Amino acid sequence: MTPAEGWLALTLAAGPSGLRGARAALAQFGSPEAVLGAGAQALESRCGLKPEPARRLAGADTPAFRIECRLVAEHGVRLVPWDDPAYPAPLRDLPSAPLLLYVQGAWPVDGAALAVVGTRLPTPYGEGMTRALIAAAARLEPRLTVVSGLARGIDGIAHAAALDAGLNTLAVLGNGLGRVYPPEHEALAARVRQHGALVSELPMTAAPLPQHFPMRNRIIAGLAKAVLIAEAGEQSGSLITAGLAQAYGRALLALPANADRREGLGTNRLLQSGQARLVLEPGDIVAALNGRPPEPLARGPVRPARKSRTKKSPGPPAAAAAARSDAPLPAAPLRAGPAGRILDALRGGPQHPDELAQAAALSIEQALGLLLELELSGEIVQTSEHTFALP
Repeated sequence: MTPAEGWLALTLAAGPSGLRGARAALAQFGSPEAVLGAGAQALESRCGLKPEPARRLAGADTPAFRIECRLVAEHGVRLVPWDDPAYPAPLRDLPSAPLLLYVQGAWPVDGAALAVVGTRLPTPYGEGMTRALIAAAARLEPRLTVVSGLARGIDGIAHAAALDAGLNTLAVLGNGLGRVYPPEHEALAARVRQHGALVSELPMTAAPLPQHFPMRNRIIAGLAKAVLIAEAGEQSGSLITAGLAQAYGRALLALPANADRREGLGTNRLLQSGQARLVLEPGDIVAALNGRPPEPLARGPVRPARKSRTKKSPGPPAAAAAARSDAPLPAAPLRAGPAGRILDALRGGPQHPDELAQAAALSIEQALGLLLELELSGEIVQTSEHTFALP
């Protein structure tokens, strides 16, 4: 078993709900190989694991693991464990960082990363402005990497616009890399593999289930230095990404929408509440990526480009570069600040997200992002009544 396969066996055995236990075992034993060879009794006594998670970690060499190894090889997928130099540093520092990433394509990429997400049903205005802003930002920041989720709508538009502008792009999937979802983005995914990568934390055959998409949103937000919500309705999943961006300290940007269109009500609410910075021109994006305040509008607003039947050829991929990090694996999320206020509120018993938002003095977007982060890191659990509680 190679070191990467050791991380794979550990991740498969832990499952999505076992991240906290796997981290506790790693902190105690030091490596996946040591965890897998420790035995269930040692995992229970030394790591405080319950019998069932301990049994799964102790019996990781299963037929499912061997099938997964075969699928990884057949699809040309690279396994990037948490301790690999190629594992993205911004993501590594998050309390709920995946222990293992599945990567297919030209990985890693360099340059500042901008996440662009939004509705699956964009208006012509939303589509045109997304394309125009990315094309103009590429001229100001040629090494920019655009991160999104390969979904229908704004996500796919952002990937295509980045490729047309000669930029690298990363697509974080809510399913395993054994297939492309949605299927109509197969050709787009092939382009992404050439000038960036498809990325997932899920096993190769994992289906695109609804619960997977909020999980992948934390990776999108975690990879980026700034997150742009291009167009989002009031119930859009992009607002969870917005909340995660705020929880992670990423710059949150939003494109203003027409006040009479519900497709942009979510983005307008982010701007109205002061949670997001208004984007009027590509310089606003570049300023956020570099930690500067918005620049004065000098040359007039960016206007959507006219659609053309001809497409530009994507430029060459940026040179791959990654620095090794010897930082220890974070064992648990921070309890200070807004996350600490949510945990304090839950000491009184299970509560609904809107109640927790009010108790912690947060917007519902911020609360949903933090609840997802705390749930994935094992600090809280979701009940059958759709409330959250301490484990």
